[in-house]
Amino acid sequence: MRQFIFLLLILGLNQGYSRVLLSDLDFSEGKWEMVGVTLHNFKLVPEQEEIGTFVCSDMAVLKAFQTNWDFDYQFEDFCDYHYALKFYKNGELVRTFRVNLICNYISLGGLSFDFMSEDLFKYKSTFEKVNWSRISFETSEGVKNAVSRLEKAKGIWLYHDIKPFAYEGYFVIGVNNMPWGIDRDSLQEVVRATLKEYTGRTDFYLQQNFYFIDKGIQSLRYQVFCEKEFFTSYKGPGTMANWRRHLDEADRLQIVVVGMTRKMYADMMGY
Repeated sequence: MRQFIFLLLILGLNQGYSRVLLSDLDFSEGKWEMVGVTLHNFKLVPEQEEIGTFVCSDMAVLKAFQTNWDFDYQFEDFCDYHYALKFYKNGELVRTFRVNLICNYISLGGLSFDFMSEDLFKYKSTFEKVNWSRISFETSEGVKNAVSRLEKAKGIWLYHDIKPFAYEGYFVIGVNNMPWGIDRDSLQEVVRATLKEYTGRTDFYLQQNFYFIDKGIQSLRYQVFCEKEFFTSYKGPGTMANWRRHLDEADRLQIVVVGMTRKMYADMMGY
């Protein structure tokens, strides 16, 4: 517990222990939408029955969230969630929060903040109810074909980043002994450039998997999504885990699509 509090002090979170959660998003550019996806919870709230999954595209409401969502930190995270709140810019997922409306908190990454139901649902008259579908795949070819079409589809919101599924598998690269305050976005660009340099190829997708800090030293792990031929051509540093197929770890892959029924999906795929 002492180490956790010390880390908060380092990050500058001790000044009031509050945070404006949307302050860094620029709602003046592009088309922004918030999608609320109802989650399984043994203690449902009435809005899950009344509204279910919804989309809010009212910019006045989104800007009100940006102004008003200034919440105090809380250090407990002991309840299941009722909603995932996802912010999209021009159809691309930018940020995901999860909220519990009985224990009254909203979570971003590993941090939680006080949050009341009215902070969200006092604007429910602007929420539009939408359908969502969970689509399963048992072959790499099937999911690749779906990804190529879903990425071009309009009027839908992808619950997760599906770009990794454009490739059959992935391997893991590690970067160790970095200063704790290093700019992780810039470091990821260095890793991307290293992959290109050693392979002469750009047919991969890089995603930070996790990082950890110990005694002021930061270590990071990246997943490199690619075909096996790309992995075998990479002779550079940092490989922590060899290439594996997505389907080596599960008997099927799933994509969750908001704003699309199963019939709409079947029509898109020509089934």
